[in-house]
This record gives sequence, C-alpha cells and structure tokens, in this order.
Amino acid sequence: MSSDLRSAIFEIGRDMVNCKNQCRGVGNDKDKGIIPRCLYFEDDSGDSSRGAVVVGINPGNSWSVEQRFYKVRGASYESVLAYWDSTIKKLGYYSKLRLLVRQLGFGGSILWTELVKCEDAAKGQDPPLQTFRVCTMTYLRHELELIPADWPLIAVSREAYKALSYLYPVRVVIGIPHPTAARGQFWSLFDNRQLRNEFKRPFSDWWDGAHGKAGWADTRDGHFGYR
Repeated sequence: MSSDLRSAIFEIGRDMVNCKNQCRGVGNDKDKGIIPRCLYFEDDSGDSSRGAVVVGINPGNSWSVEQRFYKVRGASYESVLAYWDSTIKKLGYYSKLRLLVRQLGFGGSILWTELVKCEDAAKGQDPPLQTFRVCTMTYLRHELELIPADWPLIAVSREAYKALSYLYPVRVVIGIPHPTAARGQFWSLFDNRQLRNEFKRPFSDWWDGAHGKAGWADTRDGHFGYR
C-alpha cells in the first residue's frame, strides 16, 4: 500500500506546486522561490502498524536559503521533497511531533500536510477563510480520500483542530498545542521527553479506532478528552 499511496500523494504534490488558484492572503511566486509546499509522505515501510496524518494551518514563511534552493533547483515538487529530505524533516516542528506520534502508539507512515499549502503573504497573519475553503477542497480533501479511515488526524493548534473537527466529522481528530509556540504548552505533555502517563493512559482508554471522535490534549491538567 505504501508505494501506491506515496505515488498518489506525489501526483497531488505536483498539482500543488503548480497551483493556479491565486488565493488572497498567501504568497506564491515561483520567480522568488516562494511556492506551495509542506506536503510530505514519510513512509515507514518497515512498520505495518497504523499511521497518522499531521495537519498544520499553513507553512511558515520560507527562509532566503530555501527560496534560493527552489530558484536554482527549479520550482517543482521534486525540489520540495529534496529540500524536505535534506533540511525540513530535521527541524524541531517535525521532530517534536514525530516523537508525540510514535509515543501515542502510531508506528506506521506519517502524512505531513497543511490546511493551506502556501505561506502567509504577511508574516504572522493567517490566510482568509475563503483561502482555507478553496485550498482544503482542492488538495486536503483528495489527500484524505487516499488515507485509511482509521488513521487519526493530528491537528496542530486550536485553529487546525476546530477546522478538521468540522470538516471531517467521521474521522478521529486529535488536537495538540503547537510544538514550537512560545508558551511551551506542547512540552507540558512530556516528562524528560517521555509522554506523561497522565496524558497517555486517558488517551489509551479513549482511543479505540472508532470514527467520529474529537479530543483536545489539554495541557492545563494533563487530561485528554472531549474539550
């Protein structure tokens, strides 16, 4: 399944990089090396257990070195994957979330994706609602049609959690704090890089693979449930 899934996601990624939607509030300029990105299928073909989908709001603003990479290498999905493999997958955002996914018990492949595929036009300003509507219908909807129904959607931030809970009521949605937010709420789920039992045990009781559940990891008291 993994090779077929990887190929199907690759085709969506090619379409994504060549997007012609011209949405408001986001940056998409190939000449400057600013392109739609952050769609990665991390294939753990050595583990046949259940995988997960990690969904953020949209990519962070790209650095000049990344923009230069796409200008030199070419603005293509192949370039996006090459930069992921050399640089992006090692960043704190991904390594911290990968740690959480694995310690929750999901040992298979991970689909890393975003509600909106383009970065903010103005740094720190979320895209308009219509841009979310267009982009999720153009890309995310097709991505999730490929993913097994029992893979959870792990929503990064409250906004992503609310959006996915509304959009996909038959999927399991797990909401978590952003791993690189200044408040550090994400790390309150851990003790010395080990997921706290106060969070892990309730999650194990709550998770049964059934569809339609949504839960937020509340870091105020270590509780996981319908919040």
